[in-house]
Amino acid sequence: QRGQQGQRGQQGQQGQQGQQPGQGQPGQGQGQPGEGQWGEQQRGQQEGLRRQLGDLMRAENRWQEAQAAYQQALQRDPGNLSVLLGLGWASYENGDGLDAAVVEFQEAIALHPESMYGYFAMGSVLERENRFLEAAPWFERALELDPECRWCYIHLADNALRAGDPSLAIESYREVLSRFPDFAYGYHEIAWAYRLDNQPQYAIASIEQAIDLVDAPEPWLLLRAAAIYEWAGKPEEAISF
Repeated sequence: QRGQQGQRGQQGQQGQQGQQPGQGQPGQGQGQPGEGQWGEQQRGQQEGLRRQLGDLMRAENRWQEAQAAYQQALQRDPGNLSVLLGLGWASYENGDGLDAAVVEFQEAIALHPESMYGYFAMGSVLERENRFLEAAPWFERALELDPECRWCYIHLADNALRAGDPSLAIESYREVLSRFPDFAYGYHEIAWAYRLDNQPQYAIASIEQAIDLVDAPEPWLLLRAAAIYEWAGKPEEAISF
């Protein structure tokens, strides 16, 4: 069992200090010059490989193997932000429940309060649970830490839309598009908000803007365009997609 937050943080600080000189790899003489630094580099590489293994297992939906790799990485580097977040998501996807993910994400926030990623993860997992009102403050805090986080705006707007408030969603989408006018996905999302808010002219203009901003539109973008044109009473344009 890994320790409490304070114990993890203390262990992380100790790990950053590295080994004392003379505590190198087995089979080598004690106290050789550079030995401690060499051993520290080797351990750092091993920890990085464990984290990468966890990421790879997550990408392949092998959740239990991902959890094991992340847990091994945390034994050496208890406060690693990426590993804590990876373990939280692997635990959630493995079916361990929301609480299992929240424990890791909260610890990531406690150890790295200056990073937006822990807050973003908390908002995202609550969003997955359809707890949109609870998710919003986490995205807002992430946005405070990183005002250039375009996906924070998108998640805030998406949450408002899913909570049944397209007008509030449109305001958030407009804000992100005012900051990032070439953000095609933002136009893709606001187009649907306009459709739900019964504003066909703006919906069509927005989806066309999204298509114009990309060199090769993805199928999901073309499908949304077709749905909007069909809803707006323009079946011929819908068929063209």
